[in-house]
Amino acid sequence: MLGKEESHLMNILVAGHSKQVVGDLFFYQKLVPICKKAVYQIELDALAKELSEKGLLNIEMLLKEAVKRGTWNHIKEKQFNELPKKIEEMAKSISETGEFYVRRERKVIEKLIENSKKTLSEVSEERFHITQFSVETHITQEETKYILYESIYKGLETPYFNDSSEPPYDFYYPDFIKSLNEFQNIATISNTRAIARDPRWFLMFQSGDKTAQGIWNKPVSEISDEQLLLLYWTRIYDNAFQSMESPDEHVLNNDKLFDAWKDEQISKHDKTHKFKKHGADKPFIKKSPYDRREVFVFSSPDQAKEVHKMNDLTTQKKIEAEQRQIQQKGTIKEYDLRVRGKAPGM
Repeated sequence: MLGKEESHLMNILVAGHSKQVVGDLFFYQKLVPICKKAVYQIELDALAKELSEKGLLNIEMLLKEAVKRGTWNHIKEKQFNELPKKIEEMAKSISETGEFYVRRERKVIEKLIENSKKTLSEVSEERFHITQFSVETHITQEETKYILYESIYKGLETPYFNDSSEPPYDFYYPDFIKSLNEFQNIATISNTRAIARDPRWFLMFQSGDKTAQGIWNKPVSEISDEQLLLLYWTRIYDNAFQSMESPDEHVLNNDKLFDAWKDEQISKHDKTHKFKKHGADKPFIKKSPYDRREVFVFSSPDQAKEVHKMNDLTTQKKIEAEQRQIQQKGTIKEYDLRVRGKAPGM
């Protein structure tokens, strides 16, 4: 069962837009197609190169300069990069374990989360002041403007901004930015994976032939990154459902457990592929003339003779030698029958 936030995200991804109300104003926020983002990304890449050639520094270079001046250090950079994930993991541990935490333990974790958020806020603000005039910051601002032009609509077919050459700054600009940020905050991988497992979405996925065209009536290039991510994870779970070793429900519903199961399946597949490619007798490195691919053909006893003649002379002798061994011993293991380095009966 999806939570409120996950259900809201699913509705947006299925519909391709959301509707926002700010006072007397309402507007639609549409998802930006991959193809449009790709076109604009080319423009952004060219702009980034132009800015670098004009002498504007990137974030990495600005931070190195700040380290030299003593206004930044590697500990703060590590906190900036790692604290968001740690905060998310601590918050998730409380929600997943629920009543298993006694009140005192819960308060300790909540205090750790509070302190971590405070530290993250401080280092983020400090880092922003160092990097606010970087190439990446300028590109991010341009990208935000572009997304506003492409996603904010007065009606489903009427863009809010008529002229993309003009900055999208008006009285409601902060509300537009807030709406974009709110969507990004809920469009997480965790929420997307929860939707991918949901029976209602999965029915739509199957009914739509498991394709973007069948679900949204659009080619894959015209859906958004968020919709493509949902399609990706749904196909992964679909493969898991159909697997001969399909995981238990509690594994499916836990991202970490499922990822461990998925990695194990990939490892097994790789080992099986290697086994088929190199033969069954791994301890033996030297290959004999008889370690070759086999094709099994179902046939009657009379047809079998004709099939036998399709083999080359060396393989015919090998098969005849194997058949003599089987007749002599009655039963024999395949390993004993096909030891590498020596042909049966030779």
